[in-house]
Amino acid sequence: MKWEEVCENKLLQDLPFKIELNKWGQIIMSPVKIKHSFHQGRIQRLLESLLNSGEVMPECAIDTSDGVKVTDVVWYSEERFDKIQDEVSASIAAEICILPSHQIISVAARSAATLIIWWEGSRS
Repeated sequence: MKWEEVCENKLLQDLPFKIELNKWGQIIMSPVKIKHSFHQGRIQRLLESLLNSGEVMPECAIDTSDGVKVTDVVWYSEERFDKIQDEVSASIAAEICILPSHQIISVAARSAATLIIWWEGSRS
């Protein structure tokens, strides 16, 4: 399955958990607790207050060699955001990627990001 198919599939919309694809196109689902969403929102607001330009986004889908992975919060510079804003999933990682500590992202996405932060937020 491709990410575009996941996004267009009516059965996969408005689910109470995050969906990602592995490198074989299989759907991986991760349940999220309210506390996780609370911390995710705080991180987003903090980045927005500290950074005067660029785009801060929650739940950003990024293409990796291991499939499409979804970050908790990202910050893209204006230059990078201009390159990915019309894509279904980002072809390049954000300069700042914030992920739960259990999530592993591919070396390809890691090398494109300037800063990756893992946090101990509860997902399930």
